[in-house]
Amino acid sequence: MPDGVDIRLTGLEAVRDLEKKLKKAVAKALNQAGQEAADASRAAIQRSFTLRTPWWQPGNAMGLKQKFAKPDSLTAAISTRAHWLDIHETGGQKRPQQGQSVVVPTAEVKRNAKGLIPKTVRKKILDPNSTKYFRLETRKGPVIAERVGKRNNQRLRILFGLEPQVRIKKQNTFSEPITRAVKARFPAILKEQIDQIT
Repeated sequence: MPDGVDIRLTGLEAVRDLEKKLKKAVAKALNQAGQEAADASRAAIQRSFTLRTPWWQPGNAMGLKQKFAKPDSLTAAISTRAHWLDIHETGGQKRPQQGQSVVVPTAEVKRNAKGLIPKTVRKKILDPNSTKYFRLETRKGPVIAERVGKRNNQRLRILFGLEPQVRIKKQNTFSEPITRAVKARFPAILKEQIDQIT
């Protein structure tokens, strides 16, 4: 009667070790590519918008946050709670969140050194109980105005237009820059990481 066949596999530990190293390399590559992609999005936000605060920074509530990949969970993600970016990603019609009008400032509204309208100024002008600023119906629609100049030489200064909706142009500062950066950089970063273990 023939003897049984005895098959022994060797080197399994080396294979398992290589698998661990590869997973670690992929996680590092995902995280580095994710960081570069988040930086690309933050740069696009700063180029595209007039910003009152650095809300886009990761330490802020609405900032861009990165979920990091781990060797046992090879998924990375970038997210933000900045809901106002939604309409800028695709473009579209902005409608009032409250009331009946979108308030659109004119060049006549005083700005600070950064070119921004301070909240206190905006609140003061838009106060419905104000005696200095008032709503005026014009041929082009309602506005908020004030009278300026001396009694015999007064004129109207239009400060805000009151629009039922406003067209927002597409300024994709989140998904497109992130996708471009990941596609451009991830393969090269992954190769660098794998080259270090082979």
